[in-house]
Amino acid sequence: MGKARVAPLKQMTIPHMELAAAVLSVKVDKMLCTELQLKLDDLVFWTDSHSVLKYIANEPQEGSKHRVSLLETDLTKGNCSVIINDIKENDAGQYQFRMIGGPFTDPQKITVTALTQEPSMLTPTLTEGKSATLTCTAPGICSGTPPHITWTWRGTGDNMTELRENTTIQKREALTSVTTTHFSTLTFTPSAKYHGTKVTCLVTFNGSVTTKKTLKLNVTNAKRGPKGLRLQKPFHEPGDGGM
Repeated sequence: MGKARVAPLKQMTIPHMELAAAVLSVKVDKMLCTELQLKLDDLVFWTDSHSVLKYIANEPQEGSKHRVSLLETDLTKGNCSVIINDIKENDAGQYQFRMIGGPFTDPQKITVTALTQEPSMLTPTLTEGKSATLTCTAPGICSGTPPHITWTWRGTGDNMTELRENTTIQKREALTSVTTTHFSTLTFTPSAKYHGTKVTCLVTFNGSVTTKKTLKLNVTNAKRGPKGLRLQKPFHEPGDGGM
C-alpha cells in the first residue's frame, strides 16, 4: 500500500494530492472495519490541510448558503444532482461537479431568464348573495421560499383595494419531496357592486420578483340572470295550451 501511494508521475497539485489522501484514509477505514468486523462508535481523521477541511465543511459561496442541496443525500445511489432554490440572475453560468479527489465533470451551463409565467386563476359561477371561492395558483412547482400571494379589487374607478375583509387563505401542497405548489383562496359573497369589476392576484417571489393575473367578474342574479337582464316567464297566447 505504501509503495502505491507515492506522488504520481503525472503532475498533480498539492491540494489534489491532499484530497486524494483524505479519500484514501476513509477507504482504508471502511476496508478494515469490514474485514475485521469492527463496530466503532467514533472515528477521528487528522489532517493539517486547509483545502481538505474546506471541502469537508463544504462551505458555500456567499449568497448560496441554504439554497443549494443534493437531490439525493444517499450518494451510494449514484445520483449527484443538485437543487438550486430561489434561483437568482447571478446564478447563471457554468457549473462543474466532482467527488473529492476525482476529476471534474464536463461544464454544464445554466441560463436564468426573467419570470414570464402568470398565475392561474379558477373562478366559479358568481351568483349574487351566494358565497364563492376564487383560487389563484402561483407559477412553478419547485421547492424554495414560499411566495406571497395577495388579492386586490378594482372598482369602477381607478382605486384599488386589497381584499382583507374577506377570507383569504394561502396553502401549499407537496407534490413530491422536492416539488411544491402554492395557492391562495379568496372566499366572499358576491353582490351587484362586484359585477364588471376586476380582481387581481399578485404573486411575489423573494420580496421582489412579481407576476399577476387579472379577471373581470361577472355576477349573476338568481332571479334576473346576468346583471341588467331580467328573466321573464314565457308569454302564451290564449288557447295555445299555456297556463
